[in-house]
Amino acid sequence: MDLSLDLRVQAKRRKKWSRGSEAGELCQTTNLASCLRTFTSCEKLQANAYTCTSQICGGLPQKASKELGIKKLPPVLCMQLKKYEFTNASRGKLDAKLQFPLQLDMFPYTTRGKKHARKSEDAGVSPQVWYDLSSVIVHKGKLDSGHYICYCRKGENWFLFDDSKVMLAKGAEVLDADAYLLFYLVRSLDGPTEQKLPPAGSSA
Repeated sequence: MDLSLDLRVQAKRRKKWSRGSEAGELCQTTNLASCLRTFTSCEKLQANAYTCTSQICGGLPQKASKELGIKKLPPVLCMQLKKYEFTNASRGKLDAKLQFPLQLDMFPYTTRGKKHARKSEDAGVSPQVWYDLSSVIVHKGKLDSGHYICYCRKGENWFLFDDSKVMLAKGAEVLDADAYLLFYLVRSLDGPTEQKLPPAGSSA
């Protein structure tokens, strides 16, 4: 399964929120969690965008919303970041940089996770499905030209692959990379694990 995450929406939101001399730098950075929340959030459709075909509605346009959720998570999760923008007036590569973690809990973005979040009686228990970052592909250059490099993890070590060159890399270097594709491996195939949330105000 491949997820295509929109950076353009997040960059616009940051730009609208940012003010002052540091706004230009701040609005160019977003994070993976916010992209996933946007991808799976409820979206109200435009008026007359949905027509109910049942006899109850009489076949008339209705107010409606849509919401995406992941029903079944894969062992290998690939996420593509939409860094290329095409419009009638222009085309180009977005310079919005994504912050991504080494470990990622994907349960909140599943259909089961969304149902769980709506149940107040389950507030004390948080199921989790953990993924570990495995590879990062970076595109250097512009829309019509450039070069690809890749960071891959083997055990506890990271390696940089650049054409015929293979070099050791530091974790900080990987997390600072301007990612185009992210690959995560599921930590366990046994399904979600439940973890009790700490009391409010306590430290983890």
